[in-house]
Amino acid sequence: MPTRNFNRFKMKKLNNKTLAIVLGILVAIFLLTKIFRAPGLESNVHTNFLQIDTNRLTEIQIHPHVQPNTQITLKREANTWKVSSGNKSAKVPRDIMGDVLVPLIDMRVTRLVSKKKSDQGEYQVNDTSGTHVVALAGKEVLADFWVGGTGTGTGPYRQTSSYVRLNGKREIYEAQAGYLATSFDKAYNDWRNRVFIHLDTKKIKKIVFQYPADSGYTLHWKDSVWMIDAQKADSSKTATLLSRLSFKRLDDFVDDFTPNGSPDVTVTISDSTSPLAEIQAWGKDTSWILTSSQRKGVYFKSPQVTINQQMFVSKRSLLPQKKK
Repeated sequence: MPTRNFNRFKMKKLNNKTLAIVLGILVAIFLLTKIFRAPGLESNVHTNFLQIDTNRLTEIQIHPHVQPNTQITLKREANTWKVSSGNKSAKVPRDIMGDVLVPLIDMRVTRLVSKKKSDQGEYQVNDTSGTHVVALAGKEVLADFWVGGTGTGTGPYRQTSSYVRLNGKREIYEAQAGYLATSFDKAYNDWRNRVFIHLDTKKIKKIVFQYPADSGYTLHWKDSVWMIDAQKADSSKTATLLSRLSFKRLDDFVDDFTPNGSPDVTVTISDSTSPLAEIQAWGKDTSWILTSSQRKGVYFKSPQVTINQQMFVSKRSLLPQKKK
């Protein structure tokens, strides 16, 4: 055999031997990993943690971690959902309800993080640290699970995940469903519509402020400018006021308030021909108790100093400053 062919044969033999050794090492590593790795922590095929037909869904019972010893009940009534707690009840806005329904339709888990009961507190999926959720179709239980803390997620993009556990089971999973706690772990008022007033600014042409001691006034649109009585209003200050009056959220609900007499302040907002909305307020200590015609029967509380600066402004504050 020529020397060149012999050397080529020898190198080929060595390469095959090297490849065999490398392959053997990889197989050994794989087998050792399979042996010593906890079986429960492997990627698993149980990807559909929840998959509910929300058309059948009639009720969701939630025991939130943020409000211990309380049950929040969400009930479907025709095409709307209502939240109740004790003797309180209110309509749930669609966007808030959507945050609940979307994960129920298809909640997928990416991995099993633990099978130990002792770990439930760490992942916040037990009865002292988690939020318990039961989804019902009539009396039929469609889902019964716990929502816990937030995980770091897996994969190259590190999507936000949450820890979940089926009630009565020890397995704790990581679900790629975002911040589930913010969707389910809410106190009663967090389920309610916080919009106090919402108007189209372009439609507002007249605002009548009725204040105590005849200190009220009328702001109206005339000949392409805003006027207060016979005086021209400051355009920038008026624009700011219109923006605040056209959309306002308030966070503090007052469910035990019953008006006793006429309001201390009334603000009537109109277009060119008819009222668009009316705001009424009653003074209580250093706060205003407020309601609007768009939220009849719903009362909010807010500090007087805040509302006076933002909505119940004085006539003087809207007039142009006199040059010195």
